[in-house]
Amino acid sequence: MVSTRSLVALIALSLPLAAHAVQFTVSAGAQQHSVSWDTGLEEIDEADHSGTGYHFGVLVHNHLGSSLRHRLGVGVDYDEVDSMPLLGLRAVDYQYLLNSKVRLGAFIGAASLDSGFPQNGYYLGGRASWDFNREWSLVAEFRHANGLARDRRGQFPPDELKRPDVFADVSVAGLQLEYRF
Repeated sequence: MVSTRSLVALIALSLPLAAHAVQFTVSAGAQQHSVSWDTGLEEIDEADHSGTGYHFGVLVHNHLGSSLRHRLGVGVDYDEVDSMPLLGLRAVDYQYLLNSKVRLGAFIGAASLDSGFPQNGYYLGGRASWDFNREWSLVAEFRHANGLARDRRGQFPPDELKRPDVFADVSVAGLQLEYRF
């Protein structure tokens, strides 16, 4: 699991990049989530694990090509999901400027859910944003953490089932405000 200290260090290391023609962005908002568990225990797997929470994100982008319509970057997302922290690392975050106000984008990376023990898996999603001035945007985003796996420990003792792992899939739909530096 990536600690809060590591997240703060990543943000601090990204700050000087703003001086080298990259765009540094922070976002905050609300989200609706659903967690699908695959533990092999019916009472957990069939229960409703949906709710609302908050979202925070940091992105660093640079223009790709001479048209200034393409942006490529990296990012970190933090969501509170089913009372557990979900940390998403965007290894590749691509955005395309449709016109002066609307952007579309997609990303892929890795995610870690802290369910008592770190559960790691793939992270992907898409977004649409509306720039209402040079610094601020309203963003609608869908994020999905797939195949978050961990060893069966703690609340899922290994002797109850023959399977050695616990899996989770997390789907998040969010609406957030984004500020670009």
